[in-house]
Amino acid sequence: MEWTLWWAAGGAGLACLTHAMARIRARKRVGEILCSSVGARGWRLVYRCAVAGVLVWTLLLGVLPWLPVALLFLLSALVVTLSFPSGDQACGALGVRSGSWAFSYSELEEWRLTGEHLRFRHGGGWRAVRVPGPLQVALRSRLEAAVGDTESRFKR
Repeated sequence: MEWTLWWAAGGAGLACLTHAMARIRARKRVGEILCSSVGARGWRLVYRCAVAGVLVWTLLLGVLPWLPVALLFLLSALVVTLSFPSGDQACGALGVRSGSWAFSYSELEEWRLTGEHLRFRHGGGWRAVRVPGPLQVALRSRLEAAVGDTESRFKR
């Protein structure tokens, strides 16, 4: 039984590494953040409280070995902390991020600035990032310089 806990802790450790590398890659692709919006954060608090409760309950029972159990719960909480919530959005000097998807401007297949959003297509799917009106003129020139004439036929 104990070896399964060590395997699970190892898997959680690999997930931590994966999320940390995704954050580094996203930071490189997006560059300096010009504007961002944050999705709901409540589920993280609920998850952390649940993890803490289950960890205390498990350790108080004393049935399972405490070291792999504590490591598993710690790494699981770290995975949730490192992951991007799906509602997070960022528009930067070099690219955009919507949830865990991050692209440099040169990777965008099509784009359009409509209303308060930059809508862009990559891999067949359209995504959107909120961009305030005052930033749109500068963003339009960045996009045209990075990807040329790939603005969607549904301009403005």
